[in-house]
Order: sequence, then structure tokens, then C-alpha cells
Amino acid sequence: MKLPPPHTLERLVAALQQCVDSLIGADREIGLAAFSFGSVLASNLAATRGGVSRIALLGATGHGLARQPLALKNWRAMPPGGAQTDAHRHNLAHLMLHDAAAIDALALVIHRQTSEQTRLRSRPLSLTDATRRALDRLQIPVLLAWGDHDPTAPAAEAQQALTQAHPQRRLVRFGGAGHWLQYERPAQINPLLIDWFD
Repeated sequence: MKLPPPHTLERLVAALQQCVDSLIGADREIGLAAFSFGSVLASNLAATRGGVSRIALLGATGHGLARQPLALKNWRAMPPGGAQTDAHRHNLAHLMLHDAAAIDALALVIHRQTSEQTRLRSRPLSLTDATRRALDRLQIPVLLAWGDHDPTAPAAEAQQALTQAHPQRRLVRFGGAGHWLQYERPAQINPLLIDWFD
């Protein structure tokens, strides 16, 4: 489904709900896992659709809390070729992956393709508190996972504050990891999610 601008949160969530319901049925109970900006959409889908049993958010944005400034390179302003590739590699290192050894050829291909194919500027919604407000409307188990070096994440103290008054929320932090947890720490993330949704 192609969604024309403006890309408001309400229109994005409605489109996502239409896709989910057409695939599995509007009355079916589901669990949701989301990464990064997907957390904004998944949390708001859970808050509006109903029938969501639990949710797992990796590197969640939309928390509305302070985060590190990003020094990303504008690959779009560069001529195709080596300069763009270097910019993508730089952005991987500064935004997505903390461990330089994780920036392999596959990570670079995935990051480049997703960057070049995206049609949505998600940053304005990512910087809001839309995820946090949606989670506060939910009474279901919520897993929040961040890497200790995720520049989009709130500080450790703020992460704790997001879960302290909510007994159904679980916080998991990964030392030595950045934003793209499922790529950088698959041996830990995969069993964590399997256990969470089992």
C-alpha cells in the first residue's frame, strides 16, 4: 500500500492496521516486535487496535527523552560511488552499530538499500514522545531493549524510569552494543524474543 503525504502518525498506524488485519484478521490476538521507528508505529497500533497480547521494542524511539546528538553524513549530497559508500559506512558506525567488526559487507548492503529506498522521513515522529504515550495506555507486558551505546536511546537512568512504575515492563540493556541490536547481538536477541513470545 502506497501512502501519500502527509505521513501523520494516525495515517501511518491506520495503514499498518489495515495491512495487519488483512493478513491475519481483525479479531486475531497478536504479539508485536518492532525496531527503532517501528516502535512508534507498533506501540500506537497496540494502543488503538486491541488484541495485542505483548510487545517487544528494540532500540525504541519516540520516548521523548534526551538523546545524543548525531553526526551523520548526507549521502544524498554526494556523487554515486565510493563517497556514498563511505558515508553509509560512517553512518552505520555513528548510528547503528557500536562494534566496528560488526560493520561487514552485509550490514553495509542492508543499510544502504534501506536508506536509499525509504520514502518516509521518520525523524520528526521519532523525536516525539509518541511511543511513551502509547505504552502508558497499555496494560500488557512490554519488553524494552537498548544497547548501551545506542545514540537514539535515553540515558540509563531514564530507561529505568520508563519501567519502574510499570510491573509489566521489562528492561534489558546490552553492553558494547549500538542501536541495531538484532544485527549486532543476534545470539542474545533471538532467544530473548523467542522466550518473550513463547
